[in-house]
This record gives sequence, C-alpha cells and structure tokens, in this order.
Amino acid sequence: MNAIKPRIANTPEQLLLMVCQKLGISTADIKGSKRTQDLVEARIVATQLIRNNTTLKDAEIADVLNRERTTVYYYLDMFEVVKRQKTGAQKIKLVNEIDVRLCEI
Repeated sequence: MNAIKPRIANTPEQLLLMVCQKLGISTADIKGSKRTQDLVEARIVATQLIRNNTTLKDAEIADVLNRERTTVYYYLDMFEVVKRQKTGAQKIKLVNEIDVRLCEI
C-alpha cells in the first residue's frame, strides 16, 4: 500500500531557487526590476509555488520577491491567464514538477 507523503516545509527561498534553477535565471534577476516576459512569468510561477507550499501571507511573499503586495495579487491572477497561453503550458508543467518533487522528499 502506497501512502501519500506529506509535503515538507520548504522555505520560500528554496522554492525561489528551484524555479530559478529550472528556468536558468538568477535570483537577482527574479527579484530585480527588469520586466521581460520570461522574468515576469518566472515571478508568477514562483508566487504560485510559494503560496501553495508555505503559510506565508501575500505581503510576506511580496517581501521575498522584492515586490509590492498588490503585484503579488496580480501574479496570482495572472497564473490563470498564463496557464492558457502557449508558453504557459511549460510554466504549469514546471509548477507541477516542483510540486511532485516536494512531495517525494
């Protein structure tokens, strides 16, 4: 009988680092001020993962990403939009891969 493994407690920094490593970007870039599509999408993915896998409030997630709280709201809303885009499918796959990886640890 296979038991479902509980999710481990991850720090937001670990989750952010996982996203950066998977997407080949630096944490400085994801926390920086550049607004290129790939960085914005990476921030959206990171925001969703941090929200799903930690108990942080939106304002605390904003602090991790060096963003305003309202930007976190926007990223969470945009996650649904990104899922429907052609490139969004790859980002959703990334979220699912990281979620599964967290469950296996």
